[in-house]
Amino acid sequence: MGKPSGKTVLVTGVADPIGRACALALAADGARLVCAGDESAARDAAAAVTETGAHARGVAHGPTSEPDWQRLMADIEGAEGRLDAFVNFGQATLNKPVAETSLADLRAIEEACIVAPWLGLKSVIAAMRKSGGGSIINVSGALTSGEVGGAAEWASAGALRVMTQAAALECGQARDKIRINIILADPGIVTPDEVAQATVFLASDASSFITGADVVLGTAVAAEALQ
Repeated sequence: MGKPSGKTVLVTGVADPIGRACALALAADGARLVCAGDESAARDAAAAVTETGAHARGVAHGPTSEPDWQRLMADIEGAEGRLDAFVNFGQATLNKPVAETSLADLRAIEEACIVAPWLGLKSVIAAMRKSGGGSIINVSGALTSGEVGGAAEWASAGALRVMTQAAALECGQARDKIRINIILADPGIVTPDEVAQATVFLASDASSFITGADVVLGTAVAAEALQ
């Protein structure tokens, strides 16, 4: 009950150490992985998983392209038949004070941390409704970081946090058995493996009663900041 054994799980952001750790941890507990990202990262992540004896496929994917999301969902439906869980990354690093942040900087952060995860939510919710439900795990870090000078990241992470809550409420009202939660992990304190273990729990049936939650990993000060 506490493991995602036998579940098909899509992980994006596999070029990031956290995404790669999530893929490996999920596979270690019996999940079947679809690793999505740029071609080399997706291939390398899938190879790392298969070296452990688990099942994985790498799929080249552009996270800010709606046609790419449509192709990815069709690919998973054809190859795996269903999608049970989704690790949805919305992270980027800028760390510039507001006065030094350009409009181009802001828009790049928005693309990586709002547009990409929003397209993921939209696409995966539609796919999971076809197969009877599932678990979506959004991942962000800016809201728990103690660093000064990251207003663009904080704004985008705040948007993803509220997006998570709104989508969870929508799915709950629709009674479509789709759970949506967000992991907020302080990148200066929490290791990729610790984020991965939280992901394993949220992807499993052991967390079937949790949706719309902020899963804060890091300092008590960070947790208090979200109150």
